[in-house]
Amino acid sequence: MSSVIKIFGLIIIIVIVTLLSLEYQKKIVINNDLVESVKGTQTKVIYDSIKLGKLRVDNTLELDEEAVLKNWKESFSANSDLNVNYQIKIVAININPPMIAVSVNASSSRSLSKNKLISNYDNVIIFDR
Repeated sequence: MSSVIKIFGLIIIIVIVTLLSLEYQKKIVINNDLVESVKGTQTKVIYDSIKLGKLRVDNTLELDEEAVLKNWKESFSANSDLNVNYQIKIVAININPPMIAVSVNASSSRSLSKNKLISNYDNVIIFDR
């Protein structure tokens, strides 16, 4: 009888540890996805939004602000996870020299605990010659 109780206790402990490790892994995945999505999106957007005519004629780097906002939304939606809710705040867009600063918050309510999984990431990219 006591060996059966030990086995059931061991099984319960293994299940609890497994569930907690899955929760921690989900947090790591959300954080990594957020960082990679923001970095990839910002790099692509800054290259796509440079005014090539201004670069060829005046040899200066400038951003098209409207293109930045449009490209950011499209690129981030293509790179991001559909199971996570994002709040994107574009902190600054500098036209010359080209710079984009963003703050992104990611949250997911799909967790085993009652708490939401939340991750924050701030990033600045400055394009200089």
